[in-house]
Amino acid sequence: LYKAEKRRIQDFINTWDYMIISAMVLALIIGLVRLLRAYRASNGFFGNPMELIIQVIVTAADVGSGALFFVLFFVSLYWVCFFKLQSSAHTILPADDGEVGYRFRVCIISTVIGRVVAILWMVWHQSFLDIFLFDRTAPREFVDERRGVLREFPTPCWRTLFIANEWNEIQTLRQTSLEFTMFMAVFLLGGIELENGAKVTPDATDLTEIPVVETSQLLRFGISSIIFLIIEVFGVVAMMFLRNYRLGDPLRDFVDLLSLSNISFLILDNRAGFFLHGEFSGPEVDTDAKGLAEALAASRAMHGFTSDAEGGQTYVVFVTDQFRKECLEFLRNADARPVREESQTATRDPKDSAMDQQERGHSTRLREHLVSVFDDIRDKHRDHVQNPSLFQQWTLLPPREASDKTILWRDTRKAFSSVIFYGNELSLFMMQVMVFAAIDMSVQSAALSGAVTYIVMFALTFLRDELGKSNISKKAFIDKRFLI
Repeated sequence: LYKAEKRRIQDFINTWDYMIISAMVLALIIGLVRLLRAYRASNGFFGNPMELIIQVIVTAADVGSGALFFVLFFVSLYWVCFFKLQSSAHTILPADDGEVGYRFRVCIISTVIGRVVAILWMVWHQSFLDIFLFDRTAPREFVDERRGVLREFPTPCWRTLFIANEWNEIQTLRQTSLEFTMFMAVFLLGGIELENGAKVTPDATDLTEIPVVETSQLLRFGISSIIFLIIEVFGVVAMMFLRNYRLGDPLRDFVDLLSLSNISFLILDNRAGFFLHGEFSGPEVDTDAKGLAEALAASRAMHGFTSDAEGGQTYVVFVTDQFRKECLEFLRNADARPVREESQTATRDPKDSAMDQQERGHSTRLREHLVSVFDDIRDKHRDHVQNPSLFQQWTLLPPREASDKTILWRDTRKAFSSVIFYGNELSLFMMQVMVFAAIDMSVQSAALSGAVTYIVMFALTFLRDELGKSNISKKAFIDKRFLI
């Protein structure tokens, strides 16, 4: 019996190795695609060797830890099913101080480190993307009766402020509720004492706390990860139902708000990014509630960027080097603007408190340039706008022709959510589970592990919110005090 069980454990270790190798091969393919995407988006130029090294390390940490997470999940799930659910005691659980336990702890530590590195990089990367808001509303002309000259009435800034605040609000929005997930996990594991199922007793119905019975780290991780997965799936489905039938889709609502505000939104990461088209369908954007309701009720085709039947308001965009250089020149001017003291901005209106006359000129020229460029693309949309294949939608690899002309791919899957928390739910979920598991492996307390995990995830959200707020304040020329 001992030899047979030892052989079974060795077979399990070999299977574990095969799973890791298979997962790492898949992770390698995904990592190479990401590196190729970054290489093409930067036009084959990473800036310096250190930037390339950092990109490789972060990509390896991201895909590698993701692969290890799924291996750990299925390994622990195997033992939960075949040890705790066995009808008679014929399978022996590997000891925590044996080879399987050692491998398990190494995988846990490696996955936690990889997830933390990947998430911190994601937060930093998202928080320093280039963001441009350009109002399509042309300034009105009026006659200055006192001086008898024709002058321009400045475009109201309130719509831009409103869009900036809405974007700032959805930057940290997730598909589930962090508070609900952590409360339910602690309640089920600690309150109902499902964590006692990790005791080394081959009986899934025995949840009594027996101090003299050893707790298995394999079983503890398996049970907690299964509980987290059930809560996560329930949360995603419930929120999807509520947002579709009651609350509204936050991403779709944001795009609709762009249309009502007559403001377009451009996000760039090197030469790749996303373009969210916003154009008011009514005669006058500064209208009353009735006019807004009529514009919102208009067909989607009237809100679309192109005049054809496919239309669409959201696009994946790949810009030319010249376009990118013009945007960088504007950002350099933004970086060079003087820092004012609080007392100098206290009595200014929102736009004046964020820029002086020279900066206002830079902003106006950029707005006019972006409107001109995208209007020209719309006039020649058959040469610029494409429907990507499924492979292109998955890889997002910049097309070769993007070096000569700006290319827009219709984004029917809301790929622009990848630059905010909303589109990275799986990555955040994996970090949440791994932080909980790492702490629980040491303290073996669901309540304490849940509290620490909540603090870590809350701090991460706070960091993303503050960095994102500073970024949009800097690049949209909006005083940070006007961002809620």
